[in-house]
Amino acid sequence: WPKNPSLGAWRTDVKMAPHSDVPEAERAAIDKWIVDNKLNKYGDAQDTMYAGGNPLFDMTTGEMTDLYAYVVKKHPERPWASTPEL
Repeated sequence: WPKNPSLGAWRTDVKMAPHSDVPEAERAAIDKWIVDNKLNKYGDAQDTMYAGGNPLFDMTTGEMTDLYAYVVKKHPERPWASTPEL
């Protein structure tokens, strides 16, 4: 993490998101769905605001959630899935 001048220290307490468990084909479908539907990079409406500025960061645990896991959890109906294997 870059140095934050307001804190005067490096962020060493943040745990990065694990490698995605979402299959590569589904990740590609999610990316396309986000672009085609003009959503923000998290799969939400463009004007969505998040506490802490990022829905992937849990301020209580210091852990990051995988982007694709977040999108799948937020959209369990999987609107990007056009084929049964996704």
